[in-house]
Amino acid sequence: MAEKGKEKEVWIEEKIKILDEKYKNASEEIDDLFQSTLNEFEHLLKSKGKEYSEKLKERK
Repeated sequence: MAEKGKEKEVWIEEKIKILDEKYKNASEEIDDLFQSTLNEFEHLLKSKGKEYSEKLKERK
């Protein structure tokens, strides 16, 4: 009986390690995606800001 409990404990620990690794990988992917989205947004803001300031200059 104690042996089955130990096997179950080892099995659970292995599953936790697998889930931890999956979470770590997913977390890194989310961080990368978030950073690339921020970079793209920053680029768009800069380019649209330039367009807007040029239009303001044209109006004056």
